[in-house]
Amino acid sequence: MMFNKMKLLLPLLPRLGFANVANVAGYRLALASGLFKKVMPEGNGYHDPLFHGSSHLGKDLSCPVSESNFVDLVEDQLKGDISFFSDRQYNIGSPPDWFFNPLSQKRCPDVDSHWSRLPDFSDEVGDIKIIWEASRFDWALVFARAYCVTGAERYLSALNKWAGDWTDKNPLNRGPNWKCGQEAAIRMLQALLAAFLLNQHKSPASGLIRFVFEHCSRIAPTVRYAVAQDNNHGVSEAAGLFIGGAWLEMVSSDPHALRMAVMQS
Repeated sequence: MMFNKMKLLLPLLPRLGFANVANVAGYRLALASGLFKKVMPEGNGYHDPLFHGSSHLGKDLSCPVSESNFVDLVEDQLKGDISFFSDRQYNIGSPPDWFFNPLSQKRCPDVDSHWSRLPDFSDEVGDIKIIWEASRFDWALVFARAYCVTGAERYLSALNKWAGDWTDKNPLNRGPNWKCGQEAAIRMLQALLAAFLLNQHKSPASGLIRFVFEHCSRIAPTVRYAVAQDNNHGVSEAAGLFIGGAWLEMVSSDPHALRMAVMQS
């Protein structure tokens, strides 16, 4: 049986690319051996604000935003209605339950395990992509834009409350929301976009610097696997590392953050 499988796979190797196959094999070996758990240690949750309060904001916003129906959307969001896949809304709480699948009505049970120990699919929870959706931080842009248009303090407060709840309940490398490097890149870029809308990208809160640093440190060790997939993972994760690293170099004097910036350059 094994011989027959190898006979079928060998002709495909040149078409897949020997380097890609080797990188995928190395990634899977690191998963199976527990190497990722050793080289990517678990962090601690924190509740430092990712964004400054209104007293620290300048008078002029960095990006003009015109009012539209997203003000209605943000009110729904405050009630816990989150948009999934830009298609439909599900109520998962405010702040959301970051580990709940509204389609299956089940909650991920292994929220404290290292990401490398978690499966992509499980009968208990369903497709892990459903779990990831709320952690893509689409809601952060809704809150930021609503604050820019209305000046309503509660939108900025809600943004920090939700972001702080996420960082508290999703410590670095622990739980399903750290399993995918592409998801980490998207989440980090969304947070940076929110900072740009709020004109905080040049003088950020310390919580945001830590957030970007931790996300870069998650993406970097598995970026070869992302590239080996020969799809949008390589593009998004490379973009995340480049933008996150360049931003850290611009805003931080912390030697650890600067070292990460140099690594991503």
